[in-house]
Amino acid sequence: MNYLVHSILSNGEDEHLGNLIGDFVRGNIKTLKFSDGIKEGIILHRKIDSFSNSNCFFMKSRRKLKKYGHYSGVIIDIFYDHILAKNWEKFSKTDLYSYTQNIYFLLEKNREILPERFLPAFRYMKSRNSLYNYQNIDFIEDVLHGVSSRFKRKNNIYESVEELEKYYYCFESDFFCFFKDMQVYLNRKMEAE
Repeated sequence: MNYLVHSILSNGEDEHLGNLIGDFVRGNIKTLKFSDGIKEGIILHRKIDSFSNSNCFFMKSRRKLKKYGHYSGVIIDIFYDHILAKNWEKFSKTDLYSYTQNIYFLLEKNREILPERFLPAFRYMKSRNSLYNYQNIDFIEDVLHGVSSRFKRKNNIYESVEELEKYYYCFESDFFCFFKDMQVYLNRKMEAE
């Protein structure tokens, strides 16, 4: 769900690709039929997810969404991608439009190795220019409606845009602290390897 956060934390094409498809790949990393670089990206994806689930700022954001239960993590992923897109120039020298077009190009170029389960998400992402449009709250509302409809259990995920607007600066502050913590965590991991 948080493709931009995962993407900006990647290095190199293969790692980038693995990190983007990480939610759609299951199993032991050693048995996967991908290049070593793509496997490194999948490992990175898993590290990011693991870190997020235990980070105090991520948890602080989730607490604002208690009424959404276990869906709150998915919602925060989307909110954080929105905040990253909205503040993109603070995190990247490449403009957001060019950056997102490069992601679509990378995915298209490697379409034959993309997991089957990822293809509908990719088609949607590309056709709606989702990664670029994440900066718009109206688009986030559409995304939340789409996510809501994918779950079998009845839910009200789409209503969470109200909390995004109500607590915007709190979510933004949480994200900035979370992202800084994430960068420190990943740098330490890389140094230890």
